[in-house]
Amino acid sequence: MRNRILALMIAAIVSSGLAGAAGAETPSRFAAPAPSVDLRNLDQEEAGALLEARAAVAEMRLLARTPEERALAEADGQTVERVSLLIAERKRLRNEMAAAQARGAAGRDQLLAATRQMQETQMSFNLQYLQLQSQMQHENRSYTAISNIMKTRHDTVKNSISNVR
Repeated sequence: MRNRILALMIAAIVSSGLAGAAGAETPSRFAAPAPSVDLRNLDQEEAGALLEARAAVAEMRLLARTPEERALAEADGQTVERVSLLIAERKRLRNEMAAAQARGAAGRDQLLAATRQMQETQMSFNLQYLQLQSQMQHENRSYTAISNIMKTRHDTVKNSISNVR
């Protein structure tokens, strides 16, 4: 379940990289040309991914039995909502940039400010993704260690019982 949420977050991040590249001007003649991306399709994909992530979190909340599982489901829900806010912020900045481009050369400074702000939002998004990935790796290691300990304990008890017989 958590892997599904992580996959949805990765999809949102990949699409955000494409949106950032599609909305920005080519800064120099040496830069790679921006891929042509239909922003309406991108918005629809992001909305679908957020709906799936929210559904997965709701399912995790229903399946959670222990306080630890409930806490993980709640943390995942907060992560999904943070991603939702970041996507909304990026969309707002993208709209501001489009409006500034429409106004022409007079809005060049505003366009540059909006581009910087969008880049900062993207960096924040990437940092949060890295933190989420690190947290997932830590939890995976913890679960693996606990699983190995429980298996060893079970095997020891099983062997002790068979030795008594």
